[in-house]
Amino acid sequence: MNRKHPPTFMFPSHIPLSGPNTSIIIFLIGFFQACFLMRFWQELGVFDQYNILFDSDPNTRIDAISHGWVSQWKIHPVFHIIFSTPIRILAYLIDSLGFVDLNQEEIRTRIGFYIVPILYGLNLTLLYKLLRLIGLHFAEAMALVLLMMVSFSTLVFSGLPDHFMLSNLLFTSHAFLLVRACKENKPPPILPLFLIGFLLAGTTVTNIVFFMALTGLYYYFTQAEKIKYLRLALLSSALIAANYALAFLWDSLTDRNFYASYVGRFFNLDPPLLWKYIYHFPLTLSHSIAGINPGLIKNLNDSETARFSFQFSLMENAEYFAISPLFIMVILALLLLGGIQHYFQANRIGKFICFYALIIISFNWILHSLWGFEQFLYSQHWMIGLVLLFSGLFCGQWIPRKYGLLLILVLGVASLSNNIYIMHQMAGVLS
Repeated sequence: MNRKHPPTFMFPSHIPLSGPNTSIIIFLIGFFQACFLMRFWQELGVFDQYNILFDSDPNTRIDAISHGWVSQWKIHPVFHIIFSTPIRILAYLIDSLGFVDLNQEEIRTRIGFYIVPILYGLNLTLLYKLLRLIGLHFAEAMALVLLMMVSFSTLVFSGLPDHFMLSNLLFTSHAFLLVRACKENKPPPILPLFLIGFLLAGTTVTNIVFFMALTGLYYYFTQAEKIKYLRLALLSSALIAANYALAFLWDSLTDRNFYASYVGRFFNLDPPLLWKYIYHFPLTLSHSIAGINPGLIKNLNDSETARFSFQFSLMENAEYFAISPLFIMVILALLLLGGIQHYFQANRIGKFICFYALIIISFNWILHSLWGFEQFLYSQHWMIGLVLLFSGLFCGQWIPRKYGLLLILVLGVASLSNNIYIMHQMAGVLS
């Protein structure tokens, strides 16, 4: 047998995706990491007001998760319903049984604190299974999971109560569902696919574009079932309508006011500003892995009683090349190399993974050049795309898999060292 060239991913059926012990360990590590980071940012006062960390709003998101009190319905139709409903039921039961000496509102807040750590732990576990599914060995899959864990985006947003971890988990679930269906050469189960689409649109309405494009991509590559793309578009429209109907019903019954003025605040339509966001996005991609010293700008929601009058930003006053420009180029080069190796695999699934990742990254590039003040705020939306591109380093097309593993491990150690330093600097500013 000729062993000169390592084999490409052939999706061997004899490799288990994950033993139960591995899944539990990954989940627990992720859960406790997120709990630690939430406590870290909370004690620094980040949860007490708007925008401190890259325009995020943990002060209102924790209320949306725990109580359903905040409804930014035009952008996040049912995010405030998804968790607050079961949390209210659980808090009522705990209060009725007298387990703790707290009122229901306090119980709901305590429970809500653990939602993001649970989502993060589940996402890491499913990500590991996805990487095993596409053919990575144990060490290779774990190396990419660890890279995700130490990335700057994860160290910031896994510690904030917000919708980003839910979107990330749903994207990973969607990728897992489609890759497994692609491997088995049959359509994905319609009920889980429908549920993922509904929750994606309900979490952030623009997610439905990803759902429609990526699901259509699966049918294009596999042709496992003839599908009319108009039907897929109508299904996506129905999912959006269902979300808005549920949001309207909830807010009517709970007497909450819609945030009608929210949409339109951060459209970047001025040509010089738009161009700035377009060329800045590749830097934001690399800074999602290895952070830089953020700039300090006036808090967009500053008030006289606020503790902090500033917010951190990677768009303004940041030290763009605080890490070596060579480091940034290496990250982008590894992403490119991984994508190319995926594309030139002998099987169609490699091409599917390549285009899946590129669609996620490209659409975010377009969307967050047009919308949003801080591109880095949305970085969790494209992390699954970055990981899938990095996984191409283990295809064995042009570089041996062991060298791909070495590259990821070196990148992970370098990113962790860099990111710990950046977070230490940020903590010093907040202290």
